[in-house]
Amino acid sequence: MAPITPVQANSMQFHFPFSRCSQVGTLFLLLTLAAMTVRADVGTGPQLQIGIDGVARDAVDFAELAQLPRNEYTTSTVWTEGVKTFSGVLMWDLLAYLGIAPEAWRGHVTLSAIDGYVVRLDADKVTPSAPMLAMLKNDRPMPRRERGPFWLVFPYDSDSVYRTETKLSLSIWQVEQLSIAP
Repeated sequence: MAPITPVQANSMQFHFPFSRCSQVGTLFLLLTLAAMTVRADVGTGPQLQIGIDGVARDAVDFAELAQLPRNEYTTSTVWTEGVKTFSGVLMWDLLAYLGIAPEAWRGHVTLSAIDGYVVRLDADKVTPSAPMLAMLKNDRPMPRRERGPFWLVFPYDSDSVYRTETKLSLSIWQVEQLSIAP
């Protein structure tokens, strides 16, 4: 067989092994998958997986958490520039929402991040005023690249007790899962 010259290559027609029906079917499948992806992104926002005493419960989504009492800290952090306003739900209020009486609770919460970082937050570190599971920074949802969608924060500027190495190490971001022990 003789080699194909550039002139011959430009005049060649290529035929695909698909019939018109299979091309239309493939297009329909791709459009359906694209619509499913968009619908998933438009949903109720990021979800937080929650387990209580080793039993998984339904995930709590961003919209559901936004219905809980909202708290706000205006503070600087060692990870951001300048003072930021963080808003979200206090761990105290989240425990109460999940049916756990925070004032009598003596367990701990294990928080897990997307990257595998895990912290253990003991009951004695959960007060009616701190920490907070932040959902917004400066009134905007936090994308993953900005330590979102959920970030455990303390009011760092309000008291030096919140600027200790221990408290800073508990400040887990990109939280995706909470496991609550009695």
